[in-house]
Amino acid sequence: MKHILIDYENIQPKSFDNVEVDECHVWLFLGINQQKSLPLKLVENLLRFDNENVHIIRMQHAGKNALDFYLSFYLGKISEIDPSADVCILARDSGYDILVEHLNSAYDGMNIMRLENSNQLTVAYESNIESAPDIKKSQLVIEDSHHVLCDDVTSVAMDNKKYLAQSLEESVPKSVIHECYVLVFDSIVNRKVFLPSYKSNLLYSIKKYVPVTVLERFNSTEQDYIFEQVFGKFIKAGLIRLDENEEKLSYKVDSQGILDLVTDQVLRSKAKEIDGLNNVIKQKLASYRQANNQDQIDLVVTYLKKKDIIKQDNKAIYYSPFDSIKGNSSKVSQDDNKKSKDSATTYQRAIAQLKSRPAGTRPSKKSSLTNYLKNHLRNEDPKTIDKLVKQMVSNKIIVISNTNKLIYKI
Repeated sequence: MKHILIDYENIQPKSFDNVEVDECHVWLFLGINQQKSLPLKLVENLLRFDNENVHIIRMQHAGKNALDFYLSFYLGKISEIDPSADVCILARDSGYDILVEHLNSAYDGMNIMRLENSNQLTVAYESNIESAPDIKKSQLVIEDSHHVLCDDVTSVAMDNKKYLAQSLEESVPKSVIHECYVLVFDSIVNRKVFLPSYKSNLLYSIKKYVPVTVLERFNSTEQDYIFEQVFGKFIKAGLIRLDENEEKLSYKVDSQGILDLVTDQVLRSKAKEIDGLNNVIKQKLASYRQANNQDQIDLVVTYLKKKDIIKQDNKAIYYSPFDSIKGNSSKVSQDDNKKSKDSATTYQRAIAQLKSRPAGTRPSKKSSLTNYLKNHLRNEDPKTIDKLVKQMVSNKIIVISNTNKLIYKI
């Protein structure tokens, strides 16, 4: 099978008149600025190919070398499923040459070349007339095969990433994802195992915690999807966190980490009576697959009291700074009292949130800290967040260095 991969950001071929269209795929990679329309002559030439052999790949975002990475990804997939393919990359970027050299050496029957002019396509393919195995019968699930070019020359291409996600969602039952999550959870949380600092290493490690029999009916793409979903469930549960650059991981999978997560939920819920508080703790412990009988719940309540996070008066529960406990001698009006309590509680929540993060993963700049608090302190307006940051500086919880970096004193 033949493939022509076109970096349309730097080469815009107008025709493929000299190219044999039978058993030939055209992959057109469009940058952000090339997606509104295509030249009519190019459209007419593309219509000569079988509809399912024309693949239009649109960049999601602008960025240096973004298109190069897209093209390299699809080139790798083609190489994986069709190691006898004849591939031509139309691009002026010599950076592809290293990858071309590697793939040509890794796949003995493969022939990949880079050309800087579409007129050279005929020469390039003259000595490669034998057909490779039909790619249409392979398992390459990366591209919608029903792209069309409208009469008004507007390219209408399905979002490939969205299509792939939808396809995988249909082929992988949610029950399988949950089963894998439970297996990985029990391995990571209930056993002492090595916890890598980077996502790619973690994904590689957690595959060992799922028996082969659970995954044997899924191909490699589906298995990768399963573990991405498992990773997402850990992120959503707060058990694993990415730093602000989305590079390094931190964990809350030990007993103290899970206790901190339960505490966060208690502070968000603010149950007014002990029965409600018990229910919040019970549900949160269950979500982390921890013992949630009454003895365990009582231990958590005792911990919260010792840490001065809550106080109990009969059935009523009060939260730091406890201004509204019955018998308080303060003569502040009820409205002022409530406002003061809510403000102090929010401040304490902010401090607790920062304390829960490993020192090396805390926001390093004031703007990053503000955004971080906005994301984690729900239902708080921007003015409140700004006041919290100023209060932290005033209380010397954080210090701003000469280089505008934040230094934490907690």
